[in-house]
Formats: sequence, C-alpha cells, structure tokens
Amino acid sequence: MSRVKEDALQDMEWLDASAEQAGSKDWLKSATVSEQIAAMIGWFKSKYEDPANQCSWDAEDDRYIFLHGGPYDPNDVLQEQFGQTVPYDVIQAAVRRLVLEAGDSWAPIEWEDDVPDYDFALSMRVLHSSDPRRMLSDRLADIERMLRTEMGRSELAVQLAHGAAITALESYLWDTTSFWTSEDPEVFKQFIATNTEFGKEKIPLARIFDELDGLAERFKRYLQDLVWHRLDKIKPMLEAGFGITVPDVASLMEQVVVRHHIIHRGGRDKDGNLVLVTVDKVRGVIAQINQFVDGMEVEIKRRFDIAEPARDLFDWADDIPF
Repeated sequence: MSRVKEDALQDMEWLDASAEQAGSKDWLKSATVSEQIAAMIGWFKSKYEDPANQCSWDAEDDRYIFLHGGPYDPNDVLQEQFGQTVPYDVIQAAVRRLVLEAGDSWAPIEWEDDVPDYDFALSMRVLHSSDPRRMLSDRLADIERMLRTEMGRSELAVQLAHGAAITALESYLWDTTSFWTSEDPEVFKQFIATNTEFGKEKIPLARIFDELDGLAERFKRYLQDLVWHRLDKIKPMLEAGFGITVPDVASLMEQVVVRHHIIHRGGRDKDGNLVLVTVDKVRGVIAQINQFVDGMEVEIKRRFDIAEPARDLFDWADDIPF
C-alpha cells in the first residue's frame, strides 16, 4: 500500500512550506510524508513559477513562449533533486499537486543569464507608436541576411523564409492594433463598437459593470487569438476600428495561400503539386509587405496626427555643395 494517503494530501498546509527545509537532506529523510511533500513543493515554487506570470502566449501554436529558459517539468526537476532522498511515490504526490496548479511546464523565477533570446525579447516590446514598423523592418532584414547565406538558398530555408515574412506582417498588424487600442481610449471604444465578432455578445444588464471592468483584458485576449493572416477579414476590421483606408490586400492574400501550403501541407498545394518558392520570390513578398506597411503607416500617422521625426541638426551639412 502506498505511503501517500489521501487524507495527507488533502489536509497538509503545503503552501506554507519552507524551501530551506527541503535543502536539508537529513531533515527530509526523517520528515513525515506530509512534510516531505510540502517541503518539496515549497522548494520547487521558490525557483519556478506559473508561465502565465511571465511568458508570452503563441495563439497560433497554442503554447507559451519561454523567453527566459524552460519549460521545466516538476517531475524531472523533483526526481533529479530528491530522487535519492525521498521515495518515488512521495515525489509523485508533490508532482501531482504542482501539475494540478499550473501544468507540467513551468518557468524559472530567476532568469538564466545565458538565454540568447533575452535581449531580443526586450527589443520586441511595443512601447512607442514607431515600434511595430521598426520591429517589422528588423525581422525582414534578418530574413534577407539569411537568404544571402549558403544555407539560406536551400529549398526548405527559402520556404521557411517566405512563411517568416508573412508572420512578420501578422505581428506588425497585431502590434499596431494592440498598441493603439491600449494607448487611445477612443480607438478602443471604436474597435469595440464596430467589431462584428467581439461586439455581438449580449450582456445582461445586471452584469454590465462587472463586464466593463474586464473588457480591456478580454479584448486583449481576443486580439491574441485572432488569425491575423486572414487579411480579407483584418482589413475591414482595421478600417472600421481606426477610421482609415487600409491598402489593398489582394496580392498579399495570394502569398498567404502559398504560406498555408508551406506550413500546413508540407510545401504542396491542395492538389498535391509542389509549391515553387525562390529567393527572388521571397524578396518580392518582402517588397509587397513593405509597400503595404508603408501605406498603413501613412494612414496611421494621418489618423493620429503623428509628425515625421525632425532631421538631425547637422543632417543639412551633407547637402551643402562644397
């Protein structure tokens, strides 16, 4: 019969466990089952946390993006740390508690210094109206640099570069919409009022104030879950929400179909024919994206009366004919 009893699992005060106690192997060996479980959970939670507290959510792949290391499985971590000290079934009781709380993929509380994506993550935060365009330009430049390498000329790399260019456009649209609906209350109201999907839900009058309190967060989740490469649906949503004219998306929609074949059909169309994507075609897609976004930026700047940045005080010196 297992040493772990249901009443021990239910009654123990594991949330108050001391992480320091778990570090003492002598104490842990002689502790009761409830104390062992509580101490291991306390130790684990002093080093790892629910990824919802720090990780970005990738709606398309339905997963968290662990920018600071991980994910860490409580089973792997606790077995490695306590496997020689605590019986297996007791460790599993602690693991079940942790998995029940936040799943089997946890994030580190202390970020790893050698994680290469840390600086990248900071650079991808949208803090200014110019950030979405800057981040798009950076990503497209990365794609171009990759295409110039020997590896970047392989068929698979070229196909992935095509998909990455479309994804960069999706990110630009998402970042732009998210920034302005958070920054400008009038824009937020306009998006809510004109959005045929999000705005169609009926709310009982008795719940209206509760719903208002969480409206911004709900709309944020709606934007996160939106399929941004459906440009035929995104275009009218942006036009109604921002009150702007979005450039034509017909040619880009053709490339979205190509991306779909690459990502979801292994590079073949619905009839099974191979989709031919060349370096020049990818560069053509990048040019289309830049042209589209340039048009978007003109409309956004007009809508929000954003002035072009002033030239540097000494820029004019290069124009002097001597």
